[in-house]
Amino acid sequence: MLKIGFVDLENIGSFAHIDVREYDTLHVFRGVNQHQIEPPAGTRVVLHDIEEIGRNNLDFHLSLYLGTLHVSNGLDVEFVVLSRDKGFDGICEHLAGKGRLCSRVNPFPQPAACGSKRVIDIVIRLDVNRRPKTLAKLRNYLGAQLGAADYPHVVDMAIEQLRATKTISFNCTGEVNYAVGIQ
Repeated sequence: MLKIGFVDLENIGSFAHIDVREYDTLHVFRGVNQHQIEPPAGTRVVLHDIEEIGRNNLDFHLSLYLGTLHVSNGLDVEFVVLSRDKGFDGICEHLAGKGRLCSRVNPFPQPAACGSKRVIDIVIRLDVNRRPKTLAKLRNYLGAQLGAADYPHVVDMAIEQLRATKTISFNCTGEVNYAVGIQ
């Protein structure tokens, strides 16, 4: 079975987590800020450089090509959208309903739960004046630092580790208080 990948480079930023050998062809969609990112050598690639800037513009182009290639290829060709953007799940489900093997794959490996020491180190190394002051900002910060933005349960475990070690606490307004020893 042939396998065609559709890479949302604007969303994933690099080819580091993609095993390009899995795909017969990669359709790579690059936004204005990704033109300098080149696919690995030896890969059969069709580049789609999207020049226009606009909300979801690149996503619409990728979706257009999903539909175009769906019509022009037999159902024995598998489609894989490589993106963290869950917005592609609907179109993949729609194509699957038409008989096409189609899925969205987040190429980033799910982060393993990390130890308390690593989580504490992440918070300690941040300048005191730049530490997140609310739970929402702390969630975003830890998600980015741990590579776990798409895995809220991992971020929740990290916050629980910080609370259990008394590294942080929350006041009644939801602000984050950091332990005196790490100030």
